[in-house]
Amino acid sequence: MWRRVQGEGTVYTLTSRMPNWAEMDKDGDPAGKDCRMKVVNLIMPHVKSAHYNIAGNLPKVSTDNMPEDTKLVWVWNVKTSSDRDFMDVIGQVSATMKKVEGTNRGIWYSLKGGSPEVADFFIAVPYDNFASLDVDREGVWTIYEKEHGKEKTEALRAKLNASIESDWSYMYSLVKDLSF
Repeated sequence: MWRRVQGEGTVYTLTSRMPNWAEMDKDGDPAGKDCRMKVVNLIMPHVKSAHYNIAGNLPKVSTDNMPEDTKLVWVWNVKTSSDRDFMDVIGQVSATMKKVEGTNRGIWYSLKGGSPEVADFFIAVPYDNFASLDVDREGVWTIYEKEHGKEKTEALRAKLNASIESDWSYMYSLVKDLSF
């Protein structure tokens, strides 16, 4: 369970992972069913509204896994006007980051369906804690420009900006005592 750090109201996000889509066909285990019933009986009566989303990982442009010691996640949500152009840019930037740093900085996801105001893609960038936000790191565009030059970087940024209809981001802090 994650608590949104900034923004209006108190927002919690529950996340879970499955190794594949076939997991959704299974009835589940008794412990999972018990946990879901606790959510229904103990948490849902206190919830003003709930939204459900399903997302699939994009491993070609992502880090391998969310580190186990992640306590804070920055999430950038993007609604695109051109999925193809957006993913082309993300692919090029991710390939450069992997070449320079050995890995990408976050995990990209593609949302599967949802309401019109739901993002099409998001990236979750993990942090050990709030103090890790104080570490100075070069931005991805600075790294990309060092590798490919200013002209190519400006053209790619323009392509990215043209492919985005809207975007927003939040930080989420792990609620350890409600997570497993």
